[in-house]
Amino acid sequence: INLSLGETLSRPDNNSSTATTSWGVTLVQPLLKGGGLSITRASVQTARINEKINLISLRGTVMDLVSSVITAYRAFLQSREQLEIANKSLERAKELVMINRELINAGRMAEVEIVQTEADVANREFSVLAAENSADAARLTLIKLLDIDKKSKIIPSEKVSLVPVKLDFDEIMKTAFANRPDYLVSLLRLEISRINLMVAENNRLWDLSLAGGYYGSSANQSPSSGTRIVAWNLGLQLSIPFRDLTLEQNHLNARISLEKDEAGINKLRETIEIELQDQLRDAEMKLRQVKLAQHALTLTEKKLEIEREKLKSGRTTNFQMVSYENDLVTAQSSELSAIISYQNALAALDRATGTTLESWKIALNEGQGAEP
Repeated sequence: INLSLGETLSRPDNNSSTATTSWGVTLVQPLLKGGGLSITRASVQTARINEKINLISLRGTVMDLVSSVITAYRAFLQSREQLEIANKSLERAKELVMINRELINAGRMAEVEIVQTEADVANREFSVLAAENSADAARLTLIKLLDIDKKSKIIPSEKVSLVPVKLDFDEIMKTAFANRPDYLVSLLRLEISRINLMVAENNRLWDLSLAGGYYGSSANQSPSSGTRIVAWNLGLQLSIPFRDLTLEQNHLNARISLEKDEAGINKLRETIEIELQDQLRDAEMKLRQVKLAQHALTLTEKKLEIEREKLKSGRTTNFQMVSYENDLVTAQSSELSAIISYQNALAALDRATGTTLESWKIALNEGQGAEP
């Protein structure tokens, strides 16, 4: 729709003047090329879809950052727990030295045998220093991700604990296809390709339009004369492109792009299914490893307790005690590592299904107007 309005004033001499006013409205409605609500709204729909893609991509970026922070926090938590294991091991080694001295004073142990336990104390002190260094390095890594003051003291408010989660593959697949950012973005890009193909097919049509208009003008000439003209028009406008290869090229490119996106969606679905199967298998395997590590720890603790009683009666050696103490530290570390690995596997599964933010109850302020 075009609207026009004009006014001119002419004064050929000092005795007369002419004022001419003109107005008009023209309406052109495409019937083939450029016609239809879906074609006229194509650019708006594409813009809205692109905005949704931007929001989903932002969501994916935030999920990646949250996953990195979770992993770094658990590494810090593991290092703190490892430091506690090292400190308790040092305390037990010092207690063993005291027991050795009591046995030596009682004449039930040769004095030379205490060298073994004193060397073990030195090794435990070294392990404590190494654990402190690892804990501080993990703290700095976490601080860097959180972008806070490097002097901040972070003290975990929780202990590493096992919370098994029941996993169902069919439910995981359904959740992934409903929430995974890369899959949702691929679906939206497929929709854009369909819109582009629709527009390309429409551009190949003849340009046939219904055109109509109204025109009027009035001329007033002083001092007393004037004229008025009114005109209507209605008709068809036709433009036929001959051998315009660019239209065919654009249509071919749009169709190929759509086919590539459709093939990409199918491949992505297969990739997601394989990835989820692998993530689920990994999580279940790590849960079994945790249970085995816990069972091994229980047996190692009993073994060490029995050996400690045998030492008090002089029925074992310091070498055996130190060996069993090393076994206990190893079993405790294995259990800790297994639990952290299982928790990280669950976090990776959350990322693979696109539910990281929901699992951690994080809400994004994505603004308004994203929906078409």
